[in-house]
Amino acid sequence: MWIYKLERKIPWFKIPNLTLWIAIISGLVYFFDLVSMAQNNNFTLSSLIYFNRDLIFGGQIWRLVTFIFIPPSSVFSPLGSNIIFILLSLYFLYFIGTGLESVWGEFKLTVYYTTGLIFAILGGLLVGHSNPTFLNLSLFLAFAALYPDLSVMIFFIIPVKVKWLGYFSSLILLFSIISSLFALRWSNAVAATMAVANFLLFFGPRFFTDMINKLKYLKSRQDFINKTKNSWQN
Repeated sequence: MWIYKLERKIPWFKIPNLTLWIAIISGLVYFFDLVSMAQNNNFTLSSLIYFNRDLIFGGQIWRLVTFIFIPPSSVFSPLGSNIIFILLSLYFLYFIGTGLESVWGEFKLTVYYTTGLIFAILGGLLVGHSNPTFLNLSLFLAFAALYPDLSVMIFFIIPVKVKWLGYFSSLILLFSIISSLFALRWSNAVAATMAVANFLLFFGPRFFTDMINKLKYLKSRQDFINKTKNSWQN
């Protein structure tokens, strides 16, 4: 597989505890914004790091990367977000990242996230904006593919297998893309598709291989059943 060949060439390309650092920095950004706005200060750290194509072309190139630290809340109104929701979202990001790293290792997780980041950047440059929402969704989809039968507690009381959450998230994403296309909101469709392209790159070949193998199995089974019926009839 190409990922193993790449690892042999650049084994140094890895960031230990990648999602932990992303979660910590995103949390710090959120609390800085919270304190700043509580003091009626118009400046927020989020406003300095979010993805804006015009500002990037104007020289603020750090925004190409720093937008991944925007917390899961509104860039312009972090006080309107529930702090419990923010903390749970960041913990879940760390949780799924740790799960992926334990299976893949630091190198593959770093490549997966970096690939998604590159696609998100390209999508942002095409449509003018980008955010880490779909990029983080690609992490969850990978987690669901690797841990399909793991149960998580929804609202702390309802156990749900991760695969069902993965299916639901995929349907929401697909619906978002299709509805955006019908509504001629090309930017939304492009941004959503580009941000999860890393998942398609990593898991698409396996999905199609599994589907072909399943079809072959079903065909062989049906052929065996037909052959058995014919032999009984004869």
